[in-house]
Amino acid sequence: MIGINKGVYKILKEEYGLQHLILVKCICHSLQLAVAHAFEETIPRNIEFILRETYNWFSMSATRRQEYADIFAAINCGQQPLKILQKCATRWLSIEAVVQRILDQWQELKLFFEIARTKNNCYTAELLHNSYKDPQNKVYLMYIKSILGQVQSALKAFEGENTDPTKLIQTLIKLLESLCDQVVIPGRRPSFNIFEGNVATEVEETIKRIQAHKGVMGVVIVNHEGIPIKTSLDNATSVLYSGLISQLTEKARNVVREMDSTNELTFLRVRSRRHEILIAPDREFILIVIQNTSD
Repeated sequence: MIGINKGVYKILKEEYGLQHLILVKCICHSLQLAVAHAFEETIPRNIEFILRETYNWFSMSATRRQEYADIFAAINCGQQPLKILQKCATRWLSIEAVVQRILDQWQELKLFFEIARTKNNCYTAELLHNSYKDPQNKVYLMYIKSILGQVQSALKAFEGENTDPTKLIQTLIKLLESLCDQVVIPGRRPSFNIFEGNVATEVEETIKRIQAHKGVMGVVIVNHEGIPIKTSLDNATSVLYSGLISQLTEKARNVVREMDSTNELTFLRVRSRRHEILIAPDREFILIVIQNTSD
């Protein structure tokens, strides 16, 4: 899709003269990396200790899990506790579920480690008890839980199946503004005016510029269900072409995967005596450019 020689980005920019085109890589992956970098650089060691060692304390001992379950049930009228989760090293936003699980059981864990430090005469249990006893640690976890929740909401918007891609920029703007309101000194928040404007209009203008290229008969953007969401053709033609080309694209994808299960189809060019069809499939959408080969 973004190869330096045969990538769709290079073809659109050079063959169609779209010098204004900007390459935007996977937003979901970028958000994951941003969260990972932020936490690795800023999270206090005592907070990281709570998340890591609380899981480690129970992970290898059924006896400890049962002791905690007994204490939890005594406090909560026989209910059983949910499992303490482990932070995933490759998916940093998994930390939100870890933080939420610990916050939900904060008082029970505090009592458990108060008993464990005396019963087991264990230094780790004493450190954990001291950590749970400090109200600042709970406040800090509640604070980062709020931020992680906002990032998760943005991710879900970008991963949604029926989301309008031309409106997703507003999701990022709201996320940035909200984060700045929480971490930037009042009055020092940066301006995001560079993002202002109607993104849907920009998409329409891009389609018009491609359409204006010599020989281009039509441009269609199709969602994963084969339904056209943006088009320069009439409705009937768009629906017909979208359905047929979506089927062709899926067959081509299957062929590529059968040849190499680790490979993915990123671009398809179909040429007949009359037409040439350029197909750029992504995970959620397909860009289709139909042009006349006689021009």
